[in-house]
Amino acid sequence: MPAVEHITLPGSILPYLKSYGMEPEDFLPASCRRALATGEDITLNPSQYLDFLRTVDATIPDKELLKLGTQSSLKQWVPAIFGALAADNGWEGLARFERYKKLTAPIDMHTTHEKNRYRVEFAFAGAERVLPRSGVLLEQVILLTLMRTGTGRHIVPLLVEAPFEYAAEYTEFFGVAPRTAAHNSLIFAAADLQLPFRKANNVMWDYLEPVLEEKIAASQRHYGVVQSVRTELLRMIPSGSYSLEKLSSHMGVSGRTLQRELQQAGTSYQHECSQAQSELARSYLKNPAAGLQDVALLSGYTEVSSFTRAFKKWTGLTPGQYRDQLSSQENTTNTVNGS
Repeated sequence: MPAVEHITLPGSILPYLKSYGMEPEDFLPASCRRALATGEDITLNPSQYLDFLRTVDATIPDKELLKLGTQSSLKQWVPAIFGALAADNGWEGLARFERYKKLTAPIDMHTTHEKNRYRVEFAFAGAERVLPRSGVLLEQVILLTLMRTGTGRHIVPLLVEAPFEYAAEYTEFFGVAPRTAAHNSLIFAAADLQLPFRKANNVMWDYLEPVLEEKIAASQRHYGVVQSVRTELLRMIPSGSYSLEKLSSHMGVSGRTLQRELQQAGTSYQHECSQAQSELARSYLKNPAAGLQDVALLSGYTEVSSFTRAFKKWTGLTPGQYRDQLSSQENTTNTVNGS
């Protein structure tokens, strides 16, 4: 199933964030201002959600993330949690959690069977695969809480690890000391995943499942439109003629219809255009023979100065710094291969 194109944060979480010094106006887009004033739910695209998690990293203490993962999240992220809790056992719950999670967050969950245990890893579902610290902590805590709630047992994972140090409170919560490693992992014993879930969790599942499946189907329909827009933009931008009118004409719909379909998918023409320009620019810059003026033009910019500003906004680097980084990485790879 395609990754979710937009994420909904419950409005009820805003007072909690503010209590730790997170001012929503500082990390939420202008389009969310009305929701901030009314307390309505907030819709973010994947890039904005990634910025949100990074802000959480810098603001909220680990012990508070632990509270959020064990209490509030069970009410705030209902589709993935409730869908999993209605399973017959831990293994089915794990599979449902992975399936329905894509309705609420741009996070990939990968499960690997290793003899008598199962390894679960989380990654950001985008070009930036590294999930921020707060995202890893929340996913690991929520998943273990789900398993304990479903089985009614105090399940202790075989291993917990991530590319950072855990606060002391997490050792008590997990029941095992987390360790620092190159990648994040949460490993369960196969026997624990075979434990039956309590039947009380299945109440109302027959009513909810069709709703969730319809949301998945809608997500897939929207995903098809977004993918078509992205493909067309990658073809059209180098020509310099890629207006909304031109794009909609290529796709056989009106500009208004295309805008509406993109909005329903949680994105916009401007956002997809920027993403495509970024992808093209990074690809062209890998060719050392391509001049900066040519790269700018092929990426949809007539002025190098405007292109440079946009590129730095996309990557945090100037085009020259990006090329230096590519060269350094290539030299390192050659050194390793030659040793």
